[in-house]
Amino acid sequence: MRRFSALTIAGLAALSLTACGGSDSGSATPGAKASASTASKALALPEVAGLVHDQLKSKKSVRMNVDSGDGSPASVAVSTENGTPELEIKMTQEGKELRLIKTEKAVFMEEKDPKQQVAPGKTFTRFAADSKNPIAKLMVALVGAMSSVADTEQQRALMAAGGTLAGPVPDKVVDTPAQRYTVSIDMAKALGTIDLRKYLASNVALAREVTKGLGAKNDPSLDKLAKLSDADLAKLKANMLKAVEGKPLTYEVWADAQNVPLKFSVEAPTKTRDKTTVTLSDWGISPVNAPPAEIVADMPDLPN
Repeated sequence: MRRFSALTIAGLAALSLTACGGSDSGSATPGAKASASTASKALALPEVAGLVHDQLKSKKSVRMNVDSGDGSPASVAVSTENGTPELEIKMTQEGKELRLIKTEKAVFMEEKDPKQQVAPGKTFTRFAADSKNPIAKLMVALVGAMSSVADTEQQRALMAAGGTLAGPVPDKVVDTPAQRYTVSIDMAKALGTIDLRKYLASNVALAREVTKGLGAKNDPSLDKLAKLSDADLAKLKANMLKAVEGKPLTYEVWADAQNVPLKFSVEAPTKTRDKTTVTLSDWGISPVNAPPAEIVADMPDLPN
């Protein structure tokens, strides 16, 4: 089985942290007008904030094509049919296609190269959640973090608490008439709605797993970040607000005549104005299933 390169691990980590991000209009045609007959009633802020969340809650699954603008697009099928988010991820790293499936109890990685397979003819490797192999633990941690792509509740809470709504504006997503809504989120209000200490703790844990998986030395700053005093936490919030210079986080969502979300985007209020586009499709018909047992080999535990 092939070893995980730093680039592969970094790509997985980046996807896990940016999967819920945003972008420009992508495949949409800016300014294109939808016909009046397909225009739906204008929505209020709470309704716009809940579009993706409510649709996923109702339909239980969706396919998300994620473009974070870094040249590494990814396709993520999300299913909440079994209660917890399950994912099927397809992305390209080092010129090779990477396919991962996350279920409640394991992560599966496809390996088409017979020379790299754990066992002959077994095209998927299973990384069990309770494995003692550090590589398996790393994979489970990283892919588990990607479940944040299904955390639509956080999006809704941030928009509803600190957002100002503009629109709708007639637009298109590919050939589908759509209404585009723009929500400008006040970062001061947004930071007041999230548990920053909890957020930092979860990302410190992920960073430690990545560091360990790459065989690198632990960064002492991680320990400091995980143990901030109340005063230092307040100072961090102040510095974060200073960095965005009072600029809002910009969230856009495109919905069709039935108010089904077709795409959403988020533009970060940073100097580089980082963006990621998430195009939504196949609502309710994107199940996530573990590969057949006959083509799966378990990642072996390391010898004691």
